[in-house]
Amino acid sequence: MEFDSINGLTIQNLAIGYHKGSETHQLGGIINAHAKPGSLISLIGPNGVGKSTLIRTICQLHPSLSGQIIINSIDSAKLSRLQMAKTISLVSTDLYRSSKLKVADLVELGRFPHGSWFSGLSSNDNNCIKISMDQVNISSLAQRDITELSDGEYQRAMIARALAQDTPIVLLDEPTAFLDLANKFSMVSLLWNLTRNNQKTILFSTHDINIAMQFADVFWVLTKDGLKAGAPEDLIIDGTLEDLYTGTSVFFDSSTLQFRNKKNKRVPIQVIGTGKVFQFTLMALDRLGFDTDCNNSPALTVKIIATKQTTVWKFAHGNNILEFNSIYELQEALREFLMYS
Repeated sequence: MEFDSINGLTIQNLAIGYHKGSETHQLGGIINAHAKPGSLISLIGPNGVGKSTLIRTICQLHPSLSGQIIINSIDSAKLSRLQMAKTISLVSTDLYRSSKLKVADLVELGRFPHGSWFSGLSSNDNNCIKISMDQVNISSLAQRDITELSDGEYQRAMIARALAQDTPIVLLDEPTAFLDLANKFSMVSLLWNLTRNNQKTILFSTHDINIAMQFADVFWVLTKDGLKAGAPEDLIIDGTLEDLYTGTSVFFDSSTLQFRNKKNKRVPIQVIGTGKVFQFTLMALDRLGFDTDCNNSPALTVKIIATKQTTVWKFAHGNNILEFNSIYELQEALREFLMYS
């Protein structure tokens, strides 16, 4: 596959892996991909396919087995470590939180490629550090010891350090790991804004695919066969996401655009209703293991009757009709029904 490598990050015929003694172990197939400036790219795939290894290989922290990594038309193998540090910054979850290091000190480390330990900080350095902390909303934490930060705050501080490094490309290895749901969304939203406002190329690996789908311009799907890139929607249409976890209990549900867990659906049931309550009811019944997509006329029926004041769920089994005032009540009754049926 040919790419325009004049701008951005281009990977050509790359093989990643490691050497163990006299043996070479390659992870997956040959990788070809291109990342344009100003794009947010999500690197996804099962455990063990080499997502972290690929990121470290791009940064020259891990040697490639073969192939090229081209940055703005220059082979990265020809760049010195200092040149690489001015081109690519890395945010890793493996970095050690040293005590006695304040947030401002951590962010300041990002300016090292642009000066030296002995030259001190210039007015431009200080301005860059301030802007970087402002961009990720941690200026109020500048004098806080980094060991006192929450996981979300620490991740923002690490991103601020990467921004202070002032590189056109930023790589992040699992930046949403260990964060609560709100901070996961906040983190990826922050990355999205940085690509738009700073025109940076940002690549981040993640297992939070449902969240990444709402922000990423491009998915890089890494499997044992290699890497396939495309807009998330294109990868849904061509079945790439659906095939991603073939052979496991996880599948991609194109109707809800989410990865879900397969269940052994035993009992067919018909649900009659409309709107959000109808969809929520389907979710609950699916969780219990009912088949709401049955084609035959089922013996069980749930009818949702909604008014402005109340909502009632009527469960019919033969001539028996039971009424419930919440999905929880319906759920508990159907769990008991499954237990004794």
